[in-house]
Amino acid sequence: MRGARRVPRRGGNALQISRKTCWKIRESPFPSGFRLTTAQYKQHLSDATLVEEQVDLEAALPDKKHRKYSRGLRYRVFIIYRRLFSLVGLFNISAAIALVMTGISREWLSNITAINLVTAVLVRQDFVINVLYTIACSVPKSWPLFIRARCAKIYHLGGVHSGAAVGAGAWLLVANIADIVCMVSGSFSNWGKQSIISKVISWALSAFFAVMIGLAWPSMLIITSKDNAATGTSLGQACARSPPFWLLAVATVSVASSWFFLRKVLVQAEKLSDHAIRLHFGYTVPVNGSFARLSYNPLVEWHSFATIPAPEAVNGRPKGYSLIVSNAGDWTKSTIQDGPPHMWIRGIPTCGAMRIATLFNPALTSIQVLT
Repeated sequence: MRGARRVPRRGGNALQISRKTCWKIRESPFPSGFRLTTAQYKQHLSDATLVEEQVDLEAALPDKKHRKYSRGLRYRVFIIYRRLFSLVGLFNISAAIALVMTGISREWLSNITAINLVTAVLVRQDFVINVLYTIACSVPKSWPLFIRARCAKIYHLGGVHSGAAVGAGAWLLVANIADIVCMVSGSFSNWGKQSIISKVISWALSAFFAVMIGLAWPSMLIITSKDNAATGTSLGQACARSPPFWLLAVATVSVASSWFFLRKVLVQAEKLSDHAIRLHFGYTVPVNGSFARLSYNPLVEWHSFATIPAPEAVNGRPKGYSLIVSNAGDWTKSTIQDGPPHMWIRGIPTCGAMRIATLFNPALTSIQVLT
């Protein structure tokens, strides 16, 4: 039969499926992994083709609705990620305008810097990510598609992270420049003075923003201890009254939170081939579309893999989840060869982009055909 392809089944038989036409199937009545006979499968296909219209796969694509430049602006330039980045930038610009109109103070510069930093850190925190994905993906499938499609854009939350991080770096740089201007011109009498050590550390933080968390604590302690002699305020009192201190405390706990859940767990290895292995874990049951971090040595390297939830015990294995490791490097190759009995897990299974799949009806259903 020309223009057709053969789909192999058990027993050596095949189904003839035309390449020129296909049928839209609303939703399969069978659960994923359901086993049925060949006759039932053919009857299901026959019934399904009567539900919807026949579509010609070789028909020409419809004309695009918008001009090329408008499509480029909508789908490339103004994607949700960049919109969120710009929104955070607008908040920072509004804060800058408010400071200029009301009077610039060192306290507010440090507060806004800390607010941006905490926002950037929290948006990437495991629990916060899971909460945001849970809220966005809780929309019922009965709701209109355009609403669910908008909720599915939750994976663009990195725009908030990068926008706040850039804002924190910009505000810290502005604070350092303002300090130099005030020191040279003496234009702000209430600005106060910083020690040479404080200035050096502040500029180091601006230059090496990637290690800001590690340098922020010693810089704050030096500044506070230097000011103690002049103000008579103890270190504890200064920290308790300082909003940046508490904001940095939240950021530090957020960064370290994944290490609070560090554990060594049992692994049941199922070698699929020389190229892949399936690892089974039983310590928790994650949601669909999440990933987990694995390591042999928690102080050396970590690798993330998508999880396959197992809400019920199967084949003697407890409920939990599994993941597939394919041969893509030295670490994965050794994992496939050795089949480790134990592994280190850091943090909790965290939602990823595939979490949004639950917002939509499946287009395909896994069906095993029996001869």
